Amino acid sequence: MFEAAGIKLHHMRHSGNGGVICVVEGDAVAGPVAGMVVMASGGFTAVESTELITMEQLVEAMKGAGAVAATVPSARQAIHARGASAGLSFNLMGVSPPPPPRI
Repeated sequence: MFEAAGIKLHHMRHSGNGGVICVVEGDAVAGPVAGMVVMASGGFTAVESTELITMEQLVEAMKGAGAVAATVPSARQAIHARGASAGLSFNLMGVSPPPPPRI
């Protein structure tokens, strides 16, 4: 079914609580197509998907957020506050490493 939707299945695991976790590779349209087919089968009550990104993509996103925050004062404050709660530190030149863990 995944192949028919244009998705490459990398891993399929049972989660132990009745769920199934699949690691797949596809585009933004193929995922919802597969989800609709799975739900239409009646075998599942819910389908969730989470796009995974590389660390390089995450750094680029953080740089983009920093650039936008620099131009919008309220956004800058919100990004810094949320980043700090996640252990991240933004600056206008890029991304600073997170602080060392508290012991």
